[in-house]
Amino acid sequence: MAPLSLSGIDAGPWPKLKDSDLFAEAEAVLACHGDLEDLPLDTIGDLYVEIPGDADVEILRPVLSKLKGVGIKFPAFNDGRGFTAAVRLRRDLGFKGEVRALGPVIPDQAQFLMRSGFDSVEVGDNRRQAFQTAVDRFKHVYQTDVRGRRGAGFVRSGAAGQPGASPSQSGERAAS
Repeated sequence: MAPLSLSGIDAGPWPKLKDSDLFAEAEAVLACHGDLEDLPLDTIGDLYVEIPGDADVEILRPVLSKLKGVGIKFPAFNDGRGFTAAVRLRRDLGFKGEVRALGPVIPDQAQFLMRSGFDSVEVGDNRRQAFQTAVDRFKHVYQTDVRGRRGAGFVRSGAAGQPGASPSQSGERAAS
């Protein structure tokens, strides 16, 4: 499966999981969330971690400065806990690196993946075009998302380009 960019980043391949405890100095490493305590953080290079969708993202706080990418594994397309994990990574931890969706996500979820803070998704060649179509389908969203992309109300009122502007500041009337 190849990664498909959702946010315009270069969603290239990540390092492969290794069975060995020996890492070359400054080597990029892909680790499972259970192996974080055993990693030689002072010698490895960029760190990529795979976590299950139900994992508490707080386990990543000690390695945040080394963390380049987080892969969130969805056990099934109808299990939405991975969306919550991505939002918490972005909002609670302030993570700026790549967040990648792993597992059986479907093209219908592409917009939700983007709004939750995912940068890429691993997708098979047979679904690549369907995902790309879903990514390009909607220009505007109704609610401001985790990345700060303004909702349609802000766009209509002209406040879209004003960071921190609320509907009341932009002249939009509150619903009664």
